[in-house]
Amino acid sequence: MNANEKELIERDSRRDIWQETLNAVRDIKVGNVGHVETVEPPPVVEARRRSDLSQSQFAELLGVSVHTLQDWEQGRRKPK
Repeated sequence: MNANEKELIERDSRRDIWQETLNAVRDIKVGNVGHVETVEPPPVVEARRRSDLSQSQFAELLGVSVHTLQDWEQGRRKPK
């Protein structure tokens, strides 16, 4: 066991995990949830959702593969 592991074990032995959990739940209940990121979906996701089509249906309508559509929706690629 190296020094870092010993330090972690010592630190953790002083923690009260149940109290930390209870405090976290209380914080969440009162709205203290920390930093919240808002992620805007790519426009292609919104277009597909508005059209009420599945990925395969929407991909067929656009003339692309489902894999390509998924790449667009996940932000791995952008439509040209």
